[in-house]
Amino acid sequence: MRKILLIVFTAVLCSSVTAQGNGFDLPEVLDPDSIFVEGDNLYIVEGDICRMYSIARGKYLGTFCKPGEGPGEVKTMPGLSAGISATPDGKILLEGMNKILYYTPRGEFISEQKKGGRFFRVNRAGDNLIALRMTVEGKNGKSYLTLSAFSGESKLLRELCRQEMKDNDKDIEMVIETIRYSVWGNRIYVVANENRNPVIVFGPSGNELYRFTMETKTEKVNDEFKKEEFRRLKDDDFISMMVKREGGWENFRKKMNFIFPVSLPPVREITVAHERVHLLTYNRKNGKEKFIITDLKGNLITSVFLPVPMQSSFLAKMLGRENKFYAFSPDRYYFLSEDEESETFRLNIKDLEGLK
Repeated sequence: MRKILLIVFTAVLCSSVTAQGNGFDLPEVLDPDSIFVEGDNLYIVEGDICRMYSIARGKYLGTFCKPGEGPGEVKTMPGLSAGISATPDGKILLEGMNKILYYTPRGEFISEQKKGGRFFRVNRAGDNLIALRMTVEGKNGKSYLTLSAFSGESKLLRELCRQEMKDNDKDIEMVIETIRYSVWGNRIYVVANENRNPVIVFGPSGNELYRFTMETKTEKVNDEFKKEEFRRLKDDDFISMMVKREGGWENFRKKMNFIFPVSLPPVREITVAHERVHLLTYNRKNGKEKFIITDLKGNLITSVFLPVPMQSSFLAKMLGRENKFYAFSPDRYYFLSEDEESETFRLNIKDLEGLK
């Protein structure tokens, strides 16, 4: 009730927010799924709608897209929100279950196209679509998560890489093995998680161009890391539903196998933006996590510890749809946080000094 009253009060005050210091509050946001920054615009996806703000003015600009199957409308699954990205020609791409929609940066509907197959986490690279999909090998019956390039008409061009999916219902991977990738312009950057070659770069048709050859450090899984991951797992809505079904956390914990690797992969997530590659690692210190920032060829620019952002749901992680609650501009780091007492979300802004 407190949150509803706060939203109504905010609407009366012309639906605007006030920038305070290094960020501003977002009283309109109820249950965010991801954030995306393009220019001065902040986009926050909530299920099948997208909220838009001016960062410079700290002002709420309204919503675009809405639930449904008509023109400009999007349909999603519970726990899996609409995907959002920018296209090389400056459009905003929103992805639902069965179609891809294009908007202007101001949220004006342009066009849409049906998906030509069961793929998801769609981006555009040049004129082609880059997406994940589930495939099953007829010979061995194994399931794979694959990253592939498709034509603009959704015709498969080439598979870039694949990751075998685990089929044991009782195993929970605490460090999920999945394909992590990011698109910038007409190139695709894929995390390889090899010690010296953490990133593979592909052209828009899926042809490999080059690999990074930089040194990265792998972290051992210790008790502190396990404790933090269990805390995050217990707070997850999807896991909470499973725990309730099993009659409590202890019953759930006895039934499931929680699997940790001996060592953590060098890279946890990748975000390519503004001619830079931002690699989020598992290296944690004083409540912050380490980013390695390079140019597009993998030449080191800096390493920096930044505040820990919110996490995407466990279900999204399992399906390779890690939604991000942080973003980068050339000289700033944006991340979402929630004040649990007031139930209000906030966009935090941190200047990245020395990275110009």
